[in-house]
Amino acid sequence: MKSRWSDKELQIIKDVFKDEEFVFAVRDVMLGFSNIFEHKTTDTVLGILRKNLLPSFQPDIPLEMQQDLCLLSLDFIAGFNAEQGILRIEAFDLAKDYLERRLRVLEGEEDVGPSLEDLGKGGENRFVRMLAYLQLGKYIERSLNELVAIASVKEKSLEEIKKQQEMDSAK
Repeated sequence: MKSRWSDKELQIIKDVFKDEEFVFAVRDVMLGFSNIFEHKTTDTVLGILRKNLLPSFQPDIPLEMQQDLCLLSLDFIAGFNAEQGILRIEAFDLAKDYLERRLRVLEGEEDVGPSLEDLGKGGENRFVRMLAYLQLGKYIERSLNELVAIASVKEKSLEEIKKQQEMDSAK
């Protein structure tokens, strides 16, 4: 079954995201623990991070594999009344803006917007800011864990595949 990742992207994920130090450095920037990304990386790796953290519909993705940040974040609002839905959408907008700014930090730009910690402290529109804070904390960690999981998948040799098939047919 095809994946939403190309073979080239999968190989890069396996090569890059097995490096725990790199993953933690990305996590530290994305969560706002650091405002400087000191690792050298490529546009392709940054594209993979962008595709995973800010997914959008793409024409070359197989059926049932499309992802879009808005869809991932707001698919549950259908059961809310309009007032509740609007608050969730505002939180989504804050979260998306935060992710875009933090990805630009990975590219070497400065982030002058509110930090994740600032969102958690509240302020004006505290409920909306707290919703964004809660969404981001879980989402960033989960997204990076997906890449780490892909990187840690071991390829089976032809002998291992044959042995597995023999064991399966013996059942």
